[in-house]
Amino acid sequence: MSLSEQERQILEQMEKEFRQEDPALVATLGLSKDSAETSQPGRLSPRNLAVGATLAVLGLILPIIGITLGGKWYPLGFGVTGFALMVYGVLLALRPVGKGK
Repeated sequence: MSLSEQERQILEQMEKEFRQEDPALVATLGLSKDSAETSQPGRLSPRNLAVGATLAVLGLILPIIGITLGGKWYPLGFGVTGFALMVYGVLLALRPVGKGK
């Protein structure tokens, strides 16, 4: 469902007023019209995807190793370490690559 012409005008007016009222917030959020038109979503790096997926799989395996070793503290230590590796692996895999430097 698209906006009517009147709704578009109201929205544009509200955006214009927002940009005039708080330019510091607009700059902080990166909402300037120039950056909105030229920005592209970040691309994913194949290297980051491979390393992140490997870390995530290793993070899934570590709790199993901890349970297999038994003991009082091994499952907890391996479980916490495995969870941290999984989270880091997923975040690394999904981190966008910046523009060419």
